[in-house]
Amino acid sequence: MNISEAKNPNDLWIIHREEIETLQDGFCDVYVILDVITGQCFGMGTSKDLPSSSKILSLIKNSCLQAGTTPRSIFIFKKDPLVEVVGAICNGLKIHFDTAIKKVLTPFTDEFSKSFKQFKMVI
Repeated sequence: MNISEAKNPNDLWIIHREEIETLQDGFCDVYVILDVITGQCFGMGTSKDLPSSSKILSLIKNSCLQAGTTPRSIFIFKKDPLVEVVGAICNGLKIHFDTAIKKVLTPFTDEFSKSFKQFKMVI
């Protein structure tokens, strides 16, 4: 499935990473699952180091529970350090998996990133 083929909510999700700095732990990564059509954020997980495959599996499964369905496809940024982990998990869950360059994903993650950065400034 190509990103442009997503026509309905839950057709395609993106696993997106934002880096944040916390007072207690310093720099951390926040992984979120975003629906391409609605922009809804279904799940969020934070990790000081790379999250384990069990954390990512839990993030995806919890997102499916929240959405009430499983997506047809999940994409992640081509250079994300979790590409192999997410690919293996999607394979096990029988969800189509693909990667894309930042330029392709940015139109779908940009609004979340902007709102997330505004939130971080308030903290």
